[in-house]
Amino acid sequence: MHEIKAPETILISQLQWDALMERLEELEDSLITLQAELDIATGKSQVVTIHDADEFLREMLGEYEQPTSPSRALPQAKPPRPARRDSPLSHRGD
Repeated sequence: MHEIKAPETILISQLQWDALMERLEELEDSLITLQAELDIATGKSQVVTIHDADEFLREMLGEYEQPTSPSRALPQAKPPRPARRDSPLSHRGD
C-alpha cells in the first residue's frame, strides 16, 4: 500500500492566512451561537430580557469600580461614517 506523507511546511500568502483566520473566527462564533441555542432549547440556560441597559451594566459590573469620569467611562458606540464617494459602498445603482 502506498502511504501519502503530509508536507512538513506549507507556504501561504498573508492574504490567504488572513482569510483562513477570519473564516475560523466566523466558525467559532457560529459554534458558540449554536451551543447557546442548544442550551436554551434543552433548558440548560434561560433567556432573560434586558429592559434597562444601564441597570444591567451596573449589575454585571457588580463589585467592580464604576466609571465616574468621562475619561474612564465605557466607550460609546460611534455613528457610522458616511461612505466615501470613491467607495463601492457609495454606489446606489443610479
